[in-house]
Amino acid sequence: MRRRARPRNFRIISALAPVILLSALLAACGSSSSSSTGNGKINTNGTISIGYTLPPTTLDPEVGTSGADYIYIEQIFGNLIEVNGQGKLIPAMATKWAFSGTGAKKDDTFTVWLRPGLKFSDGTPLNAAAVVFDWKRYLASGDILDDMQYVIPGSIHAIGNDEVQEQTTQPNAQLPWGLADRAGMIISPTAVKKEGAANFGTSPVGAGPYKVTSVTAGHSYCYTRNDTYYQSNTTDPRIQNLCIEDYANTTAEDTALKSGTAQAGVYLQGNDYKILKPDTSLNVLHGPSLSFDEIYFNGLTRPSAHGPNLVGAKLRLAFNYGLNRQKMNQIGEGGLGTVGTEVRPPGSFGYVPQYASQLDYNPAKGLAVMKSLGYSPSHPYHLTCDWYPGLGYNLTDPVMISSEAAVGIDLNVVEGSTTDVVGYYTEDTYPCYVSGWGGGANPVTTYEGMLWSHSYYNAHYCTSTTNCGLAANWGDDTYIDKFFTSFTTSAESSLFASIDANQATNPGNAVVYFTPNIEAFAANVAGPGVTVNPNQSYELDPLYYK
Repeated sequence: MRRRARPRNFRIISALAPVILLSALLAACGSSSSSSTGNGKINTNGTISIGYTLPPTTLDPEVGTSGADYIYIEQIFGNLIEVNGQGKLIPAMATKWAFSGTGAKKDDTFTVWLRPGLKFSDGTPLNAAAVVFDWKRYLASGDILDDMQYVIPGSIHAIGNDEVQEQTTQPNAQLPWGLADRAGMIISPTAVKKEGAANFGTSPVGAGPYKVTSVTAGHSYCYTRNDTYYQSNTTDPRIQNLCIEDYANTTAEDTALKSGTAQAGVYLQGNDYKILKPDTSLNVLHGPSLSFDEIYFNGLTRPSAHGPNLVGAKLRLAFNYGLNRQKMNQIGEGGLGTVGTEVRPPGSFGYVPQYASQLDYNPAKGLAVMKSLGYSPSHPYHLTCDWYPGLGYNLTDPVMISSEAAVGIDLNVVEGSTTDVVGYYTEDTYPCYVSGWGGGANPVTTYEGMLWSHSYYNAHYCTSTTNCGLAANWGDDTYIDKFFTSFTTSAESSLFASIDANQATNPGNAVVYFTPNIEAFAANVAGPGVTVNPNQSYELDPLYYK
């Protein structure tokens, strides 16, 4: 399944992400198969504690906005469709799905077939009626991830007990990917009605591999195995009890890992790798990821609460040219990240090599652009960005500030609260936001999430929760719109190239580097979740003792 979070964005993966963080993440070898240790013994008794540094916004998958949520909610809800280690969609609680329709209505009907006999952890049936309830509530909650874009709410209906069908106002080839995301995390209608919307976020009920046993908000979230999960503990062995503990920072997480208080640590940083790797009591893994650190640009013509927004393409170009990505990677991740300027890393689907160096660090070029706008290091443009706390930007922000000063941008980075992210996306609070994106197996999710004027994650302004204007159109809407009617990878590749060609002169963000995927596990912890496959994730992949 895709890792939607190194939850630096607030999908932040997720979509996203993704990301993203986390994440948001699914793997064929995770939820669909079991594994054994070298000696063939698997011990699923006891508890595994996972260290993390970000609490969830809510445990209700339909209203949360953060990539940090995924590690918590995947345990409870699972997904209708999952993503395997190769980044391909595979059946999970849904056994198959299909588009249909002819003529002017070609591909406007989408049907999903459920695995028979599914149950929520409260014992009530996860059937077609439950999915209809869920999807209508999901759309009414805003569908901020665009998982069900163009779906007509009134068209969603059950056909028998295990078949659900919906119509769209136009084809949407991305619908299956949405069911591998929040739209595929089906909630118990009985529990929602019992708890009410306000309480469901702390007392959730799903049909995933675990059910919640205790919540200490912002500190500890504990689960026990859900024996009604569609994969039994025989075919899909996993630890009986799981706790996710929130630490103030990765330094505290490192201490918990070294002392044995935590048996797993996730979304660690490059400097943590150097600290933990020598410890023989730990299995410390490092690999590439699809998540990236970035600076979001606010392109709204109206000024933000902290100054004019970045409407001019030249200013956004100069910012990119002035960004010393190599040094930020060295300081922030010990050089273990992968520097990039596109929203996909080298070698992945969605990466376009011919445009990969167009926005590289080039202070001379950045200085020339700023001078053409009437600015210089002695007469700089003043810019204030918000910064999401607790993610290592305290290390890299000074590098960014000094490198931007050299091209004539006086950058002030303000450390905000974790809730500032919502204000940036919906209230026009800052002209830029220093955070990130969680990535994911589907590059369309990232391109759309970052650059589409309809995206929640492209800064816009809302006068109420249901009345929001569009974000800036960086010149990519024409191409992103076509993703929804593109059913082949070749068609998508052509659109990626068109978007990246435009971004080379009209950037909608500034990618810094793709963060390394670093996880640590106690030496006696095993299972498919012990992985750094960027398409795969521990959110649904089992862990146990050996």
